[in-house]
Amino acid sequence: MLDKLHKQHGPNKNYLKPRSDANPKFGLNHFAGVVFYDTVGFLEKNRDSFSTDLVHVIQSTKNKFLLNLFAEEIRMGSETRKKSPTLGAQFKKSLDALMKTLSSCQPFFIRCIKPNEFKKPMMFDRELCVRQLRYSG
Repeated sequence: MLDKLHKQHGPNKNYLKPRSDANPKFGLNHFAGVVFYDTVGFLEKNRDSFSTDLVHVIQSTKNKFLLNLFAEEIRMGSETRKKSPTLGAQFKKSLDALMKTLSSCQPFFIRCIKPNEFKKPMMFDRELCVRQLRYSG
């Protein structure tokens, strides 16, 4: 897979080849900085899955075009498919992991107070600061 990426995207300035052929990672220069991706299991992790519900809908159609288009998925059947989590389930799992991490920590927060509405140095608006402190909850 990495050889194919090198051939296809090597000339692109945003594609970064690993320094060694033994390294299974490649980099992409995004607007926010360089991000490295590992090719081990990359295709499996990013492969689109075909929903079991969608197989049932297509199986029940009388449209021959759809039946021919998705013949391979219908032949595979819904019993052999692994149930892929929905986007909502993935988000919930991620949120649960974040909450578990936060619960195990002792977080503290620093409230920043705007000294003035104009964001100018050496200007101090006492009323604005007092209002921010009163309504900080």
